[in-house]
Amino acid sequence: RRKTLLERKSISQSDFELTETALRQAEADVSRSTVLIERAKAEAAAAAANLEVLRARFEETEIRAPIAGVVISRNRNVGDLLSPGFELMQIVDPLSVVVYARFDESTIDVVRPGDMASVKFASDSQTPYAATVSRVGRQVDEETREYTVDIKLGVLPRNWAIGQRANVTILSETAPGIAVPQHFIVRQEGRAGVWTIRDGRATWIPVNVGFATGDDVEITSGLDVGTVVLDPEGRY
Repeated sequence: RRKTLLERKSISQSDFELTETALRQAEADVSRSTVLIERAKAEAAAAAANLEVLRARFEETEIRAPIAGVVISRNRNVGDLLSPGFELMQIVDPLSVVVYARFDESTIDVVRPGDMASVKFASDSQTPYAATVSRVGRQVDEETREYTVDIKLGVLPRNWAIGQRANVTILSETAPGIAVPQHFIVRQEGRAGVWTIRDGRATWIPVNVGFATGDDVEITSGLDVGTVVLDPEGRY
């Protein structure tokens, strides 16, 4: 508009130059503002990135357990310096607690998953806890000739600890047979046997034993029904 007015001699050359100068100043202001906007955007992006870094560092100050459970041991105290690979604490899910019981290999044929069991802990030997067999081990110890059975408890004791001792009794159906108290078994030269009465005298005879149940042990062969078996303590 000012240029058209200048051509018509409606304004002076100095007025036009002032207007042109103002235009150039406005364009420079626009360019400077554009640069400031871009700089502000860059600073905002840098601040957002720094915020994420700080948030990540803050999250590293809080250690979250991978499972919900009970802390059974703590190896570090407040104020200790932690390093990667150091154990802080141990956490156990109570639902995953299993009692490992060992039985003689002669019983492996009658123990099956799902069998009912009774567990008595050494800390409270008078209270039985109902349980079930969850797994039967398939490896026998070459020295003890025992295998492992996993027992799943229905309810844990109020106070329990990993590694505590327990006595386990598995309820399993077996064929009727002969059983004697375990302390009646007397070994001679590596063989199991019992003392019986023959012609009014105590006589030791060898027997083959099966699995134990409670305080008794199964006799698989060597004894007949009705045979009188003596307590070793009073055989004389």
